[in-house]
Amino acid sequence: MFEELSEAGISLRSALDRYYNVCSTTESYCRKHDLNAAASERLSSELSLFGTFIEILEKSEALIARSRNSSRHLAPINSLPPEILTHIINLAASPEHEVGGGRNRLSSRGGILTHRQPALLSLVCAQWRHTVLQYPAFWSHIHLIHANCVGQSRIAHAKAWGQRSHPIPLDIHILADGSCEDPDEETALTDFLASAASRQLASLSFTLRHVDQAREVALLNKYILNWAPGTLKKLVIEKTGTSFYGRFLKPADHKQRHNSLLINLPHARLEGLWKSVSVLRLRGIYLNWGSQVYHGLVELCLSIDHKNQVDFPIIQESQLVVILAASPRLTVIRLDVVIEANTFTGEAATQARLDHLQILDLNFTAMSKVESSLRVVLPLIHPGSQPLELLFPRSFKPDALFHNRDLVQEFISRCTIAQLALSIQDPGLEWLLPSVPHLQTLVIKSDFRQLLAGSESGSSASFGAVQNLYILDSTIPLDNFYPWLSQYPALRKLIFWKCQFLLGSNFVGNFEIDQELEQWGVLPFCPEIKLISDGPSPILGWKTSPYDHCY
Repeated sequence: MFEELSEAGISLRSALDRYYNVCSTTESYCRKHDLNAAASERLSSELSLFGTFIEILEKSEALIARSRNSSRHLAPINSLPPEILTHIINLAASPEHEVGGGRNRLSSRGGILTHRQPALLSLVCAQWRHTVLQYPAFWSHIHLIHANCVGQSRIAHAKAWGQRSHPIPLDIHILADGSCEDPDEETALTDFLASAASRQLASLSFTLRHVDQAREVALLNKYILNWAPGTLKKLVIEKTGTSFYGRFLKPADHKQRHNSLLINLPHARLEGLWKSVSVLRLRGIYLNWGSQVYHGLVELCLSIDHKNQVDFPIIQESQLVVILAASPRLTVIRLDVVIEANTFTGEAATQARLDHLQILDLNFTAMSKVESSLRVVLPLIHPGSQPLELLFPRSFKPDALFHNRDLVQEFISRCTIAQLALSIQDPGLEWLLPSVPHLQTLVIKSDFRQLLAGSESGSSASFGAVQNLYILDSTIPLDNFYPWLSQYPALRKLIFWKCQFLLGSNFVGNFEIDQELEQWGVLPFCPEIKLISDGPSPILGWKTSPYDHCY
């Protein structure tokens, strides 16, 4: 093939040289002689051929350029072994690494988020396209959009992705925003669901924004009814913006229908669908606390829509005991619902031994129920020896931790806490930190003006194990802050996020803060100091919504 290309190139060059010589001779002749009408017409005809010649040469140039660009030797990355290149593309194609980054990990179209990274990477060059198309996992994240009349092409696009991902289990994310619907969508969606009905589901996620109840019921039924029992591993439902009340998914034959979203399946069939779920994240829409879905979990997240919800879902202590006992392999627990103590008196509830627990996030936000919920939950959980990330409520109004110091101390005495996040009125933690000898990362939101009140926070205690200190959304008087900070001599990282600083009675800017820190001698012993005035919290767990945890 390349010999033929060389021969054709030589012939073309020879023909062009000969053509040029003939054109030069013609030009010399025409300057010396008068041309008749026939000769003039002949030259005009010849001149018109140049457009054709140029078009053919440009097409040939494009073909050769595309051929060259398909070579793995053109760019250094293409010289990598295929398995390494595939791994790199796989990392880049994941939803967590979208172009644009930040919280909006999914590319935006008209305010609606859609995962487009694999399609973009397939356009880089022929080799990358071949790699992406040959690797099913790149295409297993299917995003179905029901908003802004996105239209049939979006559903057809999802169907193509589903076909390319076979036989990898699908991660399906349904996003609905408002009431706008495309009348041409139904046929294409039915076709897609039929093509995917027999597939295994890695996850089924719903994000429902400002969607009325009738449309919620229709969407939930449309997707939930499509799958066979035993296929679903991860269920995520996040609802925001339209209701002040949490609702419960229930089978159509359920007798109690108040605050219910009915799924057109009998109880046994619906429970069979939930039984295989191991990761459960619910916000605004819940499943009955006695459901089989709460058995065998490795992750449980229950939260509320902080901005709109006024009627908080309630779990009785006895119900939570059953849930924890039925899921002894839980690694992540995030709770932001009301936990009520049993109304009857009797023996203390059985403590659940959770040897695999790694994250416990108790962000109770129902203001009048924060302390009572903490008093119920903490005695029920006995973490194992694994390093634990423990997050307490994000607000110190009420100051639930300080008011329940004995209970908190008793709980942490049976934990190996590596990361601790808390909000507390008084930043003096001498009552707490000596009980956390393995603590490496401390996240605190506090009223550091309490340091002026002569509290115990000015003591000479030292917490030498703490290497990373994050201070969030706090007002800090610099005159009294350094004695408190000196209790952490092993700091490697000090991060201030959305903090305000006082020097005397005046607020100061970042430049004055840097000078003040340098005067204290903080900079030499702490190599990384950052002042972040905007943007998302630097702590992954310090979130309000389960959707922030990379569904």
